[in-house]
Amino acid sequence: MKWRYLYSLEGLGGLWISLAILIIETLIIVLKSPLRTMTPQSLSVPTPQTLALFMYLVSVFAIPALFAWRTNISKELANIQRRYAPKALIPVRISELKKKIGLILISIPLSVLFTLVGLIYGVSYLCLLSLIPVAILTSIILRPYLAIYKHRMELDHELCWFLVLLIIAESVGAGWKYLSRRLIESRILPATARELEVIDRDARIYFPSHIDAMLHRSSLTPNERFGRLLAGYASRLREGSNVLSWLYSWLREEFVRLEFNYRLFAERIASLIGQMGLAIYAILPLISISMASITGLNIVTYVVILATPLLTMIAYVLRPRTLDRVSLTPSIISFTLLIFIAILLYKLVGPLSLVLGWCLALIPSLQLYARVKECEALQVESLEFLREIIELKRCGYSIAAAFQYIAKMPTYSSSLRKYLTKIVQLIELGIPLTHIATLIKTPSFVLRYTLFSLGLIHECGGGSIEAIQHLYESLKHMHMLIGNAKRVSLFFDIFAIINTIIVAIISRLIIRLSSVGLTLAYSFPLMTLPEVSSTTISLVLLISALGYSVVSTTVRRGIPLIEPRQGIFLGIAAVMSTLV
Repeated sequence: MKWRYLYSLEGLGGLWISLAILIIETLIIVLKSPLRTMTPQSLSVPTPQTLALFMYLVSVFAIPALFAWRTNISKELANIQRRYAPKALIPVRISELKKKIGLILISIPLSVLFTLVGLIYGVSYLCLLSLIPVAILTSIILRPYLAIYKHRMELDHELCWFLVLLIIAESVGAGWKYLSRRLIESRILPATARELEVIDRDARIYFPSHIDAMLHRSSLTPNERFGRLLAGYASRLREGSNVLSWLYSWLREEFVRLEFNYRLFAERIASLIGQMGLAIYAILPLISISMASITGLNIVTYVVILATPLLTMIAYVLRPRTLDRVSLTPSIISFTLLIFIAILLYKLVGPLSLVLGWCLALIPSLQLYARVKECEALQVESLEFLREIIELKRCGYSIAAAFQYIAKMPTYSSSLRKYLTKIVQLIELGIPLTHIATLIKTPSFVLRYTLFSLGLIHECGGGSIEAIQHLYESLKHMHMLIGNAKRVSLFFDIFAIINTIIVAIISRLIIRLSSVGLTLAYSFPLMTLPEVSSTTISLVLLISALGYSVVSTTVRRGIPLIEPRQGIFLGIAAVMSTLV
């Protein structure tokens, strides 16, 4: 019943049908040759082709325009978004909807202009730009559903970390309200903080207690496991049972689930991308080399070029997410620069244009590479200084005094000592550690999470050593799971080297046989072997080496990235290409 309005003709069902027809018309105009040769003279002659063209232009203009000009369309869209706002936790503002609807009206003349230019001058792919108003309209309608999916996935990634904090809060006597208030203030777990903010609001306005608000929210949250956690926690608080032991058992189940997910990721990434990479980078090129006169290597080259970003995207989607503050923008800029330079210089230097493009694309990627390396180093060192705090706590130090002592130790890296010095300065100013976790500008989530957890323990009377020990063991378990997933990247490193060597050696043998066949063809015209281009083979070798190394980096770092270690694989491929 909840989908009835969305799909019905009284609601948006008619709109979906109209959009589908519009997309089909666009594909026909782009793909069918009779509509790709329009001229100004032919447009003035009434023919079935011109009639179809004018009907298309009317539909491009009319469907988004009629939708945007409907009375109270902003309120109707706002009502749809309000229906799903409790799950997505997104604000509904009519003013923003009016701006987006106005953007549809502005884009309609541009889409009609692009369509006419594409049809008149034979550039039929410009007709695809006519779908800009449709894309804007679709994004407005699908916004609440995409927001629900995003919020559900964020809660899934944060659930285990939230459980550790909840156990710490219960063990030191802080309780739900104190932890909720600190998480809302710090936003160390953004999606969880939004859920807690709604629970706190409902408890103050609509319900007599936080327990009733949690039970109500458990049925509305988009993440099922988070909802079961809220319902179980509230029920045990109400009946007065042992909450802490129940939370420990729940955390053990979460660790088992995470371990299974990481193991499943390793198996999927090794089997799926391993088989696809073997077929695309080795089997397909070798078959095409041996049958070059029939299939041609140009098609294989296009397949290899298009498959490389696809494999990278698959690795990035399958990789479990981290909560580090790392942006994808520098990576997108680097890969765009790599593709642009490789295409621009290919006619001048051939396959080496890929190497030159990689060298230039490495420059804007170095800052992102440094941030990723800093996150990895701080993740390891956070465990080390947390172990030091446990030992100092046993010697009678408070958590604040332990930070001052550790900041003077020269055993840690300069990056961590810089943050520790800043932390000590803020502690001396009287700022709580839970607030310091948000003030420290570090990309490492583990460091900020460790500071927040220690601050939670310190603010509740210092806590016991067992609470800090539990925090250390939980972080260590997380680190081990992530480390096990990173080991799969070695599989692709080995594949990159072996694939390059095998393809180069077999290609060299085929080229020699091809030269012998061409020599014999002068004496025996019926005996011919295909002529193979060494330039194309070199390009395939370089692309395969770069593709495997980028997939390996994505698995290891958790983000598609151009890093210096990829130069080793490109160098091996460049050397092997000289032997072809």
